[in-house]
Amino acid sequence: MNKNLILALGAILSLVLLSDARAKTIKIPEDSPVVSVSIPSDWEPDTTDEGVECESPDKEATIFFEVTTAKKIDELTKENIDWLKKQKVTVDQKTEKSNEFEAGGMKWSSVAWKGTSEEWGPANIILAYADCGSGKVLMVTYWVTEKGEAKHGKQLTEILDSVKKL
Repeated sequence: MNKNLILALGAILSLVLLSDARAKTIKIPEDSPVVSVSIPSDWEPDTTDEGVECESPDKEATIFFEVTTAKKIDELTKENIDWLKKQKVTVDQKTEKSNEFEAGGMKWSSVAWKGTSEEWGPANIILAYADCGSGKVLMVTYWVTEKGEAKHGKQLTEILDSVKKL
């Protein structure tokens, strides 16, 4: 075989393997999926009761993707706010901003705040919601340090844009 052809095939195979290693598509919830999301493999996604949590390798960004019923969304919101408190994240209520946007072909509503993490310093917090149909709601809880947002902003946008209804 031609040496150049072998090198080209090797390069293509490397790119295919790298693209598979860079992101893992996860269906949420695991038992009866209504959405999927692609998470970078180095973010080490972990299953939760209602979906998946992923954290950047440097621990400066954490995102939860969880599906619940419309009736239970207030309960899940409270649980995630309690989680933030356990992580010693303080929310500055005066900075609250509501927003509606589209990402991944879905319509979202969100509430965002500035905050402070006792361990990590200034942070941004977002709770975002998207209707998945059939009485199901996808909730995204997003916590990232300001430094982490500058560093991981592109990846965070790609993760959110990868969310798709099934």
